[in-house]
Amino acid sequence: RGQLGTEVVRTIRAVTNKPVPAIIVTADVDPQIINRIKAEGLPVMIKPVNPLRLRVMMHNLLCEPDIVAAAPGASS
Repeated sequence: RGQLGTEVVRTIRAVTNKPVPAIIVTADVDPQIINRIKAEGLPVMIKPVNPLRLRVMMHNLLCEPDIVAAAPGASS
């Protein structure tokens, strides 16, 4: 079994000691899993991902992180 995306994000942030922006992209629609990801403060996008929505999310994470942090359950 491989690592979960949330584990990878935590590891990268711990190694770099920086709040590296991240989006979890998954095909799993189990509400418990989605809620667990959101509880860690990470935005979630469900596959298949719309390229335009991904681009907007990436822009917001990099240029306007307060928008993503304030969004209730940022998911697509």
